[in-house]
Amino acid sequence: MLQSTVGDFLINSRDGRVLGIELKTERREHTGNLFLETWSNKSRGRRGWLYTLDADFLWYLFLDTKNHYVISFPKLKQWALADGHLTRFPERAQKKYTQMNDAYGRCVPIRVIEREVGFVKLNNTISTQ
Repeated sequence: MLQSTVGDFLINSRDGRVLGIELKTERREHTGNLFLETWSNKSRGRRGWLYTLDADFLWYLFLDTKNHYVISFPKLKQWALADGHLTRFPERAQKKYTQMNDAYGRCVPIRVIEREVGFVKLNNTISTQ
């Protein structure tokens, strides 16, 4: 239940708050987009994490470039659900991975999220050894 509401894991902040983190990883950053899931299982009417989560942060990590984007999830969600922001980008089925559910989302350019939402970009944040 916690994963479907506050994210993949919880951390304690320095000021004593508990923060929910949703972690997304992709092998390659070649598209320049972030996949924002709108449907977790469209045929069954199950909304995606963009709608169902109330996490504090989205951590989006690309394994090839080792780039790690830290995005305020409330700001991202507010932006995405505001008039027309998300609908500028076509909804597409997730076809990168074979899975039982029919997930859909919108590929939003990283530069758009940077300009309209903001994030912290950490370079070389993982070790390949």
